Amino acid sequence: MKVFHYTSGQGLFGIANSNELHCSNIKFMNDSSEELYAEQVLHEFLSDSERGQKLYEKFYNQTYHDVILYPGDKFVTSFCKESDSLSMWNYYASGNGYNLEFDLQEIINFNKKYGISIKLVEMVYNKNDQSDLFNSLLEKSEKKASEYDNLEELKNSAKDANRYREIAHAQDAISESFNNELSEILLSFKHPAYEREQEVRLIVSVLPWFLDDLNNTNFKVSTSGVFVEYLTLKLDISNMLKSVTVHPLNGEFHKSGANKFLLTKREGKPVDVKVSCIPFREV
Repeated sequence: MKVFHYTSGQGLFGIANSNELHCSNIKFMNDSSEELYAEQVLHEFLSDSERGQKLYEKFYNQTYHDVILYPGDKFVTSFCKESDSLSMWNYYASGNGYNLEFDLQEIINFNKKYGISIKLVEMVYNKNDQSDLFNSLLEKSEKKASEYDNLEELKNSAKDANRYREIAHAQDAISESFNNELSEILLSFKHPAYEREQEVRLIVSVLPWFLDDLNNTNFKVSTSGVFVEYLTLKLDISNMLKSVTVHPLNGEFHKSGANKFLLTKREGKPVDVKVSCIPFREV
């Protein structure tokens, strides 16, 4: 999937020098409602849906979510679907930055390792779209609910322990499927105010006992003085960086400098460096 990472000149410099992307702890994202918003939407939906409430009570398993799906913190690095977005330039590129084009699947494949989970998530902002996702899950779960209840009857009449465990395992699979899909849905929800970002993110979750293999987490200080926890994803700039676009306020001077700098970091391989097509100036 082709996406664009908007950043400052210092951001491009750091990414190219280190061959790394920083993934910030989700608790330190700019949207103060991260995760809480999704839970709020879920609560509102269940309040208006009796069938949804019953299915949620039947299948949701907090322990499975905390211990199996996300035993540690979640870390996020963000991208945009739009290659030349004025709002993204204004917000993330510090008035003189760049955007970097990547293929997300290449990043995921390059960082595959036992003990680390990397999910590609396209954010959903529209309330109707969010409700549609819930309703789709409920339709599938209603069919599974009757199957689950039939298994319960079989389990209660099981003749031996092996048969009992076999049926219980089948029930667990149904419950786990519901929890997996619900988790995926909630991870994609973001407040409608951020819709113009058209965000696609990589969500990284690491089993706590594997953190040492990823050089553990580090901290950086934001421009507002907040200490932000992060971990890194590895890159191969020589092959993964597809193009670079220069901020609309800048021009050939910035393009030339970035081009020469990136040649030194890409083993002499050229990359397409271009200037934004947006007509914009400071007045």
